[in-house]
Amino acid sequence: MHPDEGAVGEDGADRTANPIAVTMSGMPEVWQGLLEAHIPDDHGRCSACNNAGTAGVPWPCTLQVIAESARGIFYASGHSGQASCHLAS
Repeated sequence: MHPDEGAVGEDGADRTANPIAVTMSGMPEVWQGLLEAHIPDDHGRCSACNNAGTAGVPWPCTLQVIAESARGIFYASGHSGQASCHLAS
């Protein structure tokens, strides 16, 4: 086992997780927005990560993976139920 494997901070966050996901876990409005936007299209590509002239990014994209990790960290650190935030439409 790696010395840091399974290391959990005082806030309950997994310190072996992606540091961006750890930071983003405290911003539910950010990870919720990313999870809502970065969804697969009919061709298995991320609907939000598209560029003109390219085939697109396979889903799950990097931002979806990070946002999903942030959500897991958020709930693992003692939050329950729905994260309360209001996203602008």
